[in-house]
Amino acid sequence: MLNRIKLFGLVVFVLVSCKKYSDSDCPSPPYFIPPESLFFQVRQNSKKLDNYSLDWSRLFYIKNSQRFYLEKRDFKRAVNDLSSNYMAYDSGVLVAGWSVALLSADDNIKIFYLEYPNGNIDTIGIDYRHYNNCEIDTSRCKCIYPRFDIKFNGNTAYTNKIVTDQQIYIFNKN
Repeated sequence: MLNRIKLFGLVVFVLVSCKKYSDSDCPSPPYFIPPESLFFQVRQNSKKLDNYSLDWSRLFYIKNSQRFYLEKRDFKRAVNDLSSNYMAYDSGVLVAGWSVALLSADDNIKIFYLEYPNGNIDTIGIDYRHYNNCEIDTSRCKCIYPRFDIKFNGNTAYTNKIVTDQQIYIFNKN
């Protein structure tokens, strides 16, 4: 009889625990975890672009047929990290801040354009999603804005396997 009571209690516990929560039932996280910034290198013929092109590149998106350029605080060149000995600036790494994640996830802007000083433009597909509070623990980053896909000129981008401290995507220009 005691085993039946324990089994019944276990079944009730499991059924209550598996309840599907709505967004309003989910507790708010105690703090905001910002989305990951997007770090990337643009290479041509297996070499980084020249400093002038990297320093003066701009990132924009199109909404309602109008271009919107990201501000320098949201898109810039990475700095050298002396603590890890990774020379991000010297390696030509660019950083798109977490405003890109918010635009991608919340405003459904999935295509961004990298404009070089000479007027050439490359396309970057950026797919972040916005999870509700209940989905945070199931996401890869344990965050509200996980990153799902990055493409450069229509091709899936791969990450630099040498750098382990930060995920850096490699974009190869044809």
